[in-house]
Amino acid sequence: MADRLAAELEDRGHQVVVARGAGADTSHLLANFVAAASRADVVIPHSNAGRFGPAVAAEVGATLVCLDSLLPGLEPDAQWVEFLRSRELSDGLLARWSTWWPRQDIQSVVGEHWDLLTTDEPRVPLRLLIEEPPAPASWLARRSGYIAFGHTYAEQTAVAEENGWEVRRLEGEHLHLLTAPDEVAETLLEVISLLEER
Repeated sequence: MADRLAAELEDRGHQVVVARGAGADTSHLLANFVAAASRADVVIPHSNAGRFGPAVAAEVGATLVCLDSLLPGLEPDAQWVEFLRSRELSDGLLARWSTWWPRQDIQSVVGEHWDLLTTDEPRVPLRLLIEEPPAPASWLARRSGYIAFGHTYAEQTAVAEENGWEVRRLEGEHLHLLTAPDEVAETLLEVISLLEER
């Protein structure tokens, strides 16, 4: 899903590593993210990966810019947790993400990019999405960025703004990095540039 955004950034002369979000537990997943970002100047988590973003960025000494993502420390929504539990299969793993909602609903968001969406869908245990990963002390006080797509993560966007992060809002759905990677890349590079100036 992030590969289209990665390609846009590479076309602009940047080296990109896409970390895959799989692991047996939160500590294993965090270690995988840290290993993937070991040489990164900027860590750019999307969606659930945002909960790991501050720890990864602090560990590797990188700037953090979240893309429409969760943030650590916010209480998980009870209805969302119940929804996730309903997607857990008998083997203890969640069903593939693209099956959580009717295909036509997702198709209306991703359009012609359905195949790209479903190319890499790791099945993960429920705990990876609800257990709280570690976060460094005072992580909210670090100068960081947040780019929101629509209003899915309005609470997280507000937290970022309240803590002086560089915040941008783009009109789009949660998968805007897949459907409009050029716009996301331009906005991302603008935010990174502003963060590097300070």
